[in-house]
Amino acid sequence: MGRFHKQKHGHWYFDGIPAGPNWKELFAGKLLTMAKSFARPLRIALPCCGVDGCTEALENLGIPFLPVNVYDLEDKYQETLRTHYRTAGVPEDKINMHLGKEAGHRGTY
Repeated sequence: MGRFHKQKHGHWYFDGIPAGPNWKELFAGKLLTMAKSFARPLRIALPCCGVDGCTEALENLGIPFLPVNVYDLEDKYQETLRTHYRTAGVPEDKINMHLGKEAGHRGTY
């Protein structure tokens, strides 16, 4: 685990990034069991999705999901998101993204 250090000129720096929490362990029990037993994938709306950390967390927890209303003004995320959704088991015909200045803006009204 890293530590904060103060330099002579007064600025602080961190000498390492701590490991993230074990989400499966933190959410183990009734909540995770319930989420995994849903009759259909959890539908997640993603306005201003960015690189979509929400469904990344669900995938890591083993909770089936379906991304819906995926919008962002940046189109550069398309291949990253498509690869992530495919890896998570989202059917190709269910990957429906609206990215870029025109398509991503339509969903904001």
